[in-house]
Amino acid sequence: MADNVTLPASGTGTATPVIATDDVGGVHYQRVKPDLGGDGATVAVSVGAGVVDTGTQRTTLASNDPSVTQIGSLTETAPATDTASSGLNGRLQRIAQRITSLMAAIVGPTASGAALTANPLTTGGLAKTALPVAVTDGQVVNRLHDIYGRQIARLTLREQQVDQTTTISSSTAETTILTADATYKLDIYGMILSNTSATAISVTLRDATGAGTARVFRIPAGQMVGFIFTESGALRQAAVNNNWTLTCGTSVAAIEVTVLATKNL
Repeated sequence: MADNVTLPASGTGTATPVIATDDVGGVHYQRVKPDLGGDGATVAVSVGAGVVDTGTQRTTLASNDPSVTQIGSLTETAPATDTASSGLNGRLQRIAQRITSLMAAIVGPTASGAALTANPLTTGGLAKTALPVAVTDGQVVNRLHDIYGRQIARLTLREQQVDQTTTISSSTAETTILTADATYKLDIYGMILSNTSATAISVTLRDATGAGTARVFRIPAGQMVGFIFTESGALRQAAVNNNWTLTCGTSVAAIEVTVLATKNL
């Protein structure tokens, strides 16, 4: 049979209203629209996602509903440990307690000139009496300190330091004393020059073959001269892929030159 039922006309009217029904096996079940109005009033039930108004139907969970236990009562006591069983409210209270404890343990810096108090957040490093095991390129490392907290630092990586020794014998030709690097500028922070002859001599240092800034040194007969700068105060090379050269003003038996340099971009 079809859904819906038409009522017969009654009284003096001629209308034949249709009542919405659902036919289930020949039995009509009336379709009814819910209404939330009180006595003498009507409030249609709201439909649609997210609707919250006077027409929204409220739901109250029964006290024995499993969800009530999972949520926990409003005044639920926080669990004694982080892993103990608890309802949602108790778990939130436990989280709040832990955050409060963490905030109390980590505080801002102590004022300059004052003793450390209230567990301020400080920075530190690894105290060692010997070099630690080397890591590989790109790995994270700890800052290194001695056992008294003094930080151990160096201006340049050992791998970025170079040295070269050259002997110039009976020549006034421009001679390479530090071979060019195609990637790095070579900044000289140390040089030792030994004059093995009985004749004083002047030598000219340049940071590129046949060019560059000229720096002149005088070496007494049979003596050694030189310099050591901090690496930040090194003699700077103007461009990569250039030799450092030395030219003797007079041809003597031998000038021995040792150069210390760092690689810089």
